[in-house]
Amino acid sequence: MKQTLLFDKINSLKIWWWVSRYKKCPKCGSNELGIGKGAFEVNEYHFKRTCKCGLNITRGRLYLTEKPYNK
Repeated sequence: MKQTLLFDKINSLKIWWWVSRYKKCPKCGSNELGIGKGAFEVNEYHFKRTCKCGLNITRGRLYLTEKPYNK
């Protein structure tokens, strides 16, 4: 199947917005980062926030193998 590009490269404004939104874990409320506590992973294509409670949020460049809905 043809892949559909949903997001292009992310910019610094998007990174700032995601960090400010996810600096505190929406699941458990933790704001700790470090080994075994949680992490931010940022590059030019995606943003990822993980937490010790198991939360895993990824935002940015996504590819779908199918259309999200049929018209």
